[in-house]
Amino acid sequence: MTPDFDKVAQIIRATAAEEILPRFRRLTDADISKKRAGDVVTAVDLAVERVLARDLCALLPGSTVVGEEQAETDPGQFRLLKGAAPVWILDPIDGTQNFINGTTCFAVIVALCIDGTTRAGWIHAPVENETVWAGEGQGAWLNNARLRVAALRPIETMRGSVGRRTKQRILAKGATGRAVIPGALERYRCVGHEYMEFARGLLHFARYGSPLKPWDHAAGALISKEAGGIVALTEGRGAYDPAQGQVTADLLVATDAESWQSLERLCAED
Repeated sequence: MTPDFDKVAQIIRATAAEEILPRFRRLTDADISKKRAGDVVTAVDLAVERVLARDLCALLPGSTVVGEEQAETDPGQFRLLKGAAPVWILDPIDGTQNFINGTTCFAVIVALCIDGTTRAGWIHAPVENETVWAGEGQGAWLNNARLRVAALRPIETMRGSVGRRTKQRILAKGATGRAVIPGALERYRCVGHEYMEFARGLLHFARYGSPLKPWDHAAGALISKEAGGIVALTEGRGAYDPAQGQVTADLLVATDAESWQSLERLCAED
């Protein structure tokens, strides 16, 4: 039931080349609108989602789509994730604000869910023309190179991605000597690029807050696990399940079990 993974990557790359790159740094005010408080969408997001939905469903007959922009107006789409039919989960442009600002840190994210389980995921960086992908039980890949997360390392040498409040909490613990803290804490405003760098061993952990949306995390969670990482909800909530739709929980991604436990304690409130 799964399609040729390379053909999926070809569709994503072609869509990015035809729909995204020609409009990059060429947007007008008319191309940008507000979805809800704090969120923006562009005409390019909408066009990319339409093209991906059309071409991926043609590649896999009988499949359906849960796309970020369509789900914005029809939250009932989430029920499709629990069905038996294959579902494409689409984030047409992850890091839309970066895209609007002319920053190259944005990505296209696609996941394939079958029987409520993520079977494959692709993250494509259009400007760099790089695609990281993974198939369930088949490892994580960048082109023909297999990816592995970074090896176990001291926490003070780690580079991680956390939200603003978590960063403040960690820095306060470091300033008062209550904990050894990572050497670098940052946020890309593009989870796709963060997952790509984690799988390549360039980022050592990431923590994401509630609500967790499937178009942001389904592909990245699978890629991270297939690259050897640990992906789980904090506070003993167990595995992350994109089929639940928007998950009210926090997600922690780390290179190994020991680091995951140490980082959960570090990120937690006292």
